[in-house]
Amino acid sequence: MLNAEWAFLRHLFEIGRETASEWLEKNFDNLGKRSSINIREMFDGFGRLPDSERASEPESAPVEVLPKRKPARRKKTGSAGK
Repeated sequence: MLNAEWAFLRHLFEIGRETASEWLEKNFDNLGKRSSINIREMFDGFGRLPDSERASEPESAPVEVLPKRKPARRKKTGSAGK
């Protein structure tokens, strides 16, 4: 059964906030520079590469950082409510 009580949802929210804060403390300096997880290790056994190909790959390869995009312009709406 799904627990949709407000107290439980707040509890989950706080757990998420604490976990995110811990992750940021540990990984902030590497944001945009390198991966914080090893995808191959996480999904070990799913679509595995032959061992000869695995050995040649670095354990934690740098992540490609995409150029920053300009934020999208918002369309101005009429003066509703005035």
